[in-house]
Amino acid sequence: MFLQFIQSSSNSIKGSLCDLADIIDNRGKTPPLITYSEYPILDVKTLADNSRLINYNNVQKYVDETTYLTWFRSGHPQKYDSLISTVGSVGSIKMFLKEKGTIAQNVVALRPKIGSGLYLFEVLRSLQQQLKSYDIGSVQPSIKVTQFMKLVIEIPPERDIIEFESRILPLTNKIEFLYNETEILNKLRELLLPKLLSGEIFINN
Repeated sequence: MFLQFIQSSSNSIKGSLCDLADIIDNRGKTPPLITYSEYPILDVKTLADNSRLINYNNVQKYVDETTYLTWFRSGHPQKYDSLISTVGSVGSIKMFLKEKGTIAQNVVALRPKIGSGLYLFEVLRSLQQQLKSYDIGSVQPSIKVTQFMKLVIEIPPERDIIEFESRILPLTNKIEFLYNETEILNKLRELLLPKLLSGEIFINN
């Protein structure tokens, strides 16, 4: 749908990624961490697989509410922002759909200047191989944010972007629903399977 949209959209202009998105960048000093809270830090490990959504099963770092509210200079991701890893598995891109969560080392978020962020996410996915090619790391892969924000892209008229997003929003919502449903089923399995194997519960014919 995205490729068809790009080909069919009229009056598109050439621009750079920075014309389409602002950066949320909290990289720098590592915040104080705690064992667990409702405020996860979304690092490179949570962006590492090939799915569109963040893998919260890989979250290992959390901050308390005070740190969440005061530490992070650029703020936090908002729904439909795109998260990009800049070190390690460079160029991994995920969509942020939760209400709470933050970024720190090696991850930046891009927030759309036009639309809700669904179009921006598809643009970034289409640029993924170019992002990976910007690797400048010697010890480990890394990319410069200032460099990839200069990537030349097609920017359709705002009305076209909004129309495209209205078409793919139901698909995005369905992906989110199925992801959450899968997480619930996984937790049920982890709870019930040991009880089944130990004989604490059983399944009748």
